[in-house]
Amino acid sequence: MIQTEERAANAIISHHRRDGDQDIFFLVNTSGMAFDAKIGLRREGSARPVEFWDIETGERKPLDVSVESEHGIVALRFEAYQSRLIVVGADSADPEPEIPTVELPIKGNWRIDLEDDNALRIDRFRMQVDPQDRGQNQGWHTPAYADSKWVTVGAKPFSQQIRQSTPPSLPLGFESSHKGPNVSLPVIVWYRFGFQADVTPNKLALVKDRAAIQGNYQIFLNGTKLPNNSFRPTFRYDQNNLTCAIGRRVTKGKNTIAIRVEVEHLSDGLIDAFYLFGKFGVRKWKTDGTRVGAVSERGPVASLEGNRLPYYAGTVSYTHEMTIKKPTSKAFEIDLNNEFKDTEDVVEVLVNGHSLGARLWSPYQWVGQSSWIKAGKNRVTIRCTNTLSRLLTGKRFNPRSHRLVEVKI
Repeated sequence: MIQTEERAANAIISHHRRDGDQDIFFLVNTSGMAFDAKIGLRREGSARPVEFWDIETGERKPLDVSVESEHGIVALRFEAYQSRLIVVGADSADPEPEIPTVELPIKGNWRIDLEDDNALRIDRFRMQVDPQDRGQNQGWHTPAYADSKWVTVGAKPFSQQIRQSTPPSLPLGFESSHKGPNVSLPVIVWYRFGFQADVTPNKLALVKDRAAIQGNYQIFLNGTKLPNNSFRPTFRYDQNNLTCAIGRRVTKGKNTIAIRVEVEHLSDGLIDAFYLFGKFGVRKWKTDGTRVGAVSERGPVASLEGNRLPYYAGTVSYTHEMTIKKPTSKAFEIDLNNEFKDTEDVVEVLVNGHSLGARLWSPYQWVGQSSWIKAGKNRVTIRCTNTLSRLLTGKRFNPRSHRLVEVKI
């Protein structure tokens, strides 16, 4: 029997196994909620010792059992996605000493070290159709050309891009008999993207997938065509990545990437995002643009947006020197459940170079050896590793609404 509050009625799944005289219960909170639960045991089970076994450390703790009706009741707290192992009828063990909790304040700015390149995801473009193929002569590939009247589209097939456009926006014929335009193929289509550069990193890479552009194409950066053979196979996030080094081609100030595509089928066009990779920070520029600037050297822990890393995928190390009172016990505990209650990252804590382990989900609690703590200042490092979600979708998971939401720049 399992009793929880109503919102967590179906959150716990359990598995029971009998081993000799012991009954072993494995309980898992499958939800992102934290709650208190009552675990009911048969009366004959409640007369035997009941213990909680920590699967990671091997620690055993006796649990208090109260009697309600025909059941013995054990009260347990479940953090989000936490699992518990209860053993009924276990051989008595020496009581484990209490492990004190060490306060670890993580507010404020910590030193930031990126273990991977930062990224700028480019998935919104200005688009225009060039039925007379005059765009290059008119400078559509240059930064000086004004494209404010062009249509703004996402990375998707040309058929979907024109479906979202209003009739006056493109030089195509529309008929009232159907929703889409009449398109005489093949046709030349241009896409443009601009960004402001406050710094020019030496190692700056323009990355795309092999299939990001369908149809014959040319890519221009600041008015200069990039040779097709300048894109080399390089594994960034999968085996289909092609990378072009553009560090020497980017200038301080405004930069423009222009792509000319020969669309022969409605499924052609610019159908997937482009990326910039390098050692830089990302900020908003004007209303709908982005700017590439210096990397944040210090910032709040686990705040990618706050540290100019909205599309970052990989591991960020946050380090801070602080005074920690050394416990008199052999071990100590660190509890950061409140600080990481909304995270989806893998979190590892290190004290003076000693790893306390990684947590893939809550509870975000660690146990370390007191001998690792020294008098005076101690170096604490928190390593946060996220998934490819921000990079590949431009979205992050919001655990409160249980939805993917756009990242903020």
